[in-house]
Amino acid sequence: MQMLNLNHRVDFETRLSTKKKIKEALKDKDISIIGICGMPGVGKTTMAKEIVNEVKDEKLFKEVAFAVVSNDPDISKIQDQLGEALGLKIEEKTNTVRAGRLCQRVEGNDGKSILVTLDDVWNEIDLGTIGVPSPHDHKGLKIMFTTRIEETCSKMKAQRKFEIEVLDEKEGWQLFKDMSGISDDETDDELVSMAQKVADECRGLPLALVVVGKALESNKATYKWSDALLQLQSRATNLDGMDDIVYRDKEL
Repeated sequence: MQMLNLNHRVDFETRLSTKKKIKEALKDKDISIIGICGMPGVGKTTMAKEIVNEVKDEKLFKEVAFAVVSNDPDISKIQDQLGEALGLKIEEKTNTVRAGRLCQRVEGNDGKSILVTLDDVWNEIDLGTIGVPSPHDHKGLKIMFTTRIEETCSKMKAQRKFEIEVLDEKEGWQLFKDMSGISDDETDDELVSMAQKVADECRGLPLALVVVGKALESNKATYKWSDALLQLQSRATNLDGMDDIVYRDKEL
């Protein structure tokens, strides 16, 4: 399967409403930690990146930093990502010293607003180990993170939690048509029927709808659609199976 752009915007009403609420929480001076949760492939990263880009454009924060955490956090890599976003080159070797440098950079911001976004947080992570001071003790600092594990929101002491739901059938079908090139004027009823079945097997997950849709884009051979349907049906009985499909060529 070819490499695809998986940062496709999903501007449906429910998503726009959730994004608006998250941005309102970011503006709330009494909220300093925000969690965005949802199952794999539901669009948490896309949502977070859109919000980061929008708050940059709207200048809601003086500085914005983004880092990917993952299931096996590489502290040095996280520090490098945050440091680069804040204009800080961290050359020290030990993580403890590096964390101190990053912390000084954030604390030396003279109370200016900073948004630190941590993507794909699986378990509770010690912000101090990275070099991010507690937002409760540092005026102007806010933390936003995404996670597939709802319990992580509590462990990370999120004051507001926003769950990203799967798309409903109508929204999912519309996104799949956009990606696969299936037109509302398509005259091949068998192809449309097969396409609808494939879209349904993506279970409303935007990432799956985009990946599978783009892989079948403008393909009129029904046997290709049938093969895709069989693959989805054989793997989608559990989340790990769906992960195999939607993450095979994922590059964040």
